[in-house]
Amino acid sequence: MIRINKSGYIYVGLTLIIGFAAVNTGNNLVYLIASALLSYMLISGVFGRHNLKGLDPRLRLPEEIFAGTETLIGVEMSCRRRFIPAFVVTVSIGDNDVVFPLIRPRCDELRYVPVQFEKRGRVSIPEIRMSSSYPLNFFTRYRTVTRDLELVVFPKLRRCEWR
Repeated sequence: MIRINKSGYIYVGLTLIIGFAAVNTGNNLVYLIASALLSYMLISGVFGRHNLKGLDPRLRLPEEIFAGTETLIGVEMSCRRRFIPAFVVTVSIGDNDVVFPLIRPRCDELRYVPVQFEKRGRVSIPEIRMSSSYPLNFFTRYRTVTRDLELVVFPKLRRCEWR
């Protein structure tokens, strides 16, 4: 899935205006500028699409999770590529995000995201969403990985008095 950012709307609008100007004027220099803008957009799309390929996110859950207590969940990102690293990948678990600035090829990167569950019981994490606006922040590309993970959230911790 792709979402156009504000800078992308401006860039696409500018490209369309210059393209219409090239058609109306017949000036070769304006055609050259319009084609350069379109090729720049194409290259951005190719690199951006490739940025999320070959990445495999996994969650490292702690042994015990208590309701109402902030817990760190580990997000391990594996890059299965041979040569080209991945840049500026954001992983979302529910409403919580963690950013991987650089994921080297054939390496695993580990980051932690703070999560807090309000209620006790079984909680499922159905999907992990990866997104990246690399290379030019014109478009944000999303990829969803389904992971049917279930975890048990224990009751809220309370302070007890010793008598």
